[in-house]
Amino acid sequence: LLAGAMVVQLAIWWGAATSKLNHHFPNVVTIMVSNSPILRVPALKRAMYRRYPDDLRPSGLAATLAHGGTVIEFVFPLVLAVSSGGTPTTIALAVMLFFHLFITSCFPMGVPIEWNVLFLYSMFVLFGHDAELSPLDVLDEPLIVLVLAIGLLVGPVLGNLRPDKVSFLPGLRYYAGNWAASLWLFRK
Repeated sequence: LLAGAMVVQLAIWWGAATSKLNHHFPNVVTIMVSNSPILRVPALKRAMYRRYPDDLRPSGLAATLAHGGTVIEFVFPLVLAVSSGGTPTTIALAVMLFFHLFITSCFPMGVPIEWNVLFLYSMFVLFGHDAELSPLDVLDEPLIVLVLAIGLLVGPVLGNLRPDKVSFLPGLRYYAGNWAASLWLFRK
């Protein structure tokens, strides 16, 4: 059962990473970082924009943070999936800890923030405490494989074919352009 939970967590991580493979995700990071109540360095907030306040498109730094985060969300869960404890697991857990803490510290609008808190807990339980298990251990239980296959394939396939009928959560379309975006600009 724990191996099945690992598969679900990996699918959600990789679904989130996949949904960030688009042209507009740097806009999300730009607004997320510049609106963060924790990151209070004005120079960093301005650095998220190409030429603040005249050009508010995402800067190279914002694009690097966005795409770097996507790489992190693909690579380090893979390390957790294939390692069975020791230094690789510890490094991957530390990277994912900082990844989720960074997102949480920005208090992004429209994000189920408890998701990041849940992932902090579950990654340490599933991939830290039970590091000797492998997501592939699920192959020993054909019924669980069937349930996981249905749950992890039907939702995303239907969700991407009919986004009007399936929520973005089971459709694994977190950043795929299904959320409305807004930006409020004020000048003196």
